[in-house]
Amino acid sequence: MGTADGRLIALNAKTGKLIPGFGNEGVVNLRSGVADNYPNNQYGLESPPVIYRDLAFTCSNVQEIPGNGPSGDAPAWNVLSGKLTWTFHTVARSEEPGHDTWEDESASDRSGTNVWRFITVDAKNGIIFLQIGSPSYDFYGWQYRSGCEATRRLPH
Repeated sequence: MGTADGRLIALNAKTGKLIPGFGNEGVVNLRSGVADNYPNNQYGLESPPVIYRDLAFTCSNVQEIPGNGPSGDAPAWNVLSGKLTWTFHTVARSEEPGHDTWEDESASDRSGTNVWRFITVDAKNGIIFLQIGSPSYDFYGWQYRSGCEATRRLPH
């Protein structure tokens, strides 16, 4: 199961106890490696993980304001070990198709592009469907410095 504070937990269905071989004694810290630079920003699970074969796909609930923060990437975890197995980057990295559509450094640490609701799997065809939100700031993409000072101002 996933938690609102960013943990993936494996429980023994018969005993209700944590499974020691999964992650760190039954718990994977989903914030690690994703929210390290933003320890006080929102990051957690709002929807349950989806299981497909030996993978648990998770989504994330991230902040909308400010525009920089934890990534909304969609990772998959090995259901037995809790190890990260796969990640879909919701904002393309520099070596991935689509990165060139982001101006300057606006893709760096971009938040809001998250899969925050239910994930659907077509098990027959091996396809995962992800509902991805718009980048923060919604539809406009304002870039902010610390203190939420806008780097671009709207015309008067």
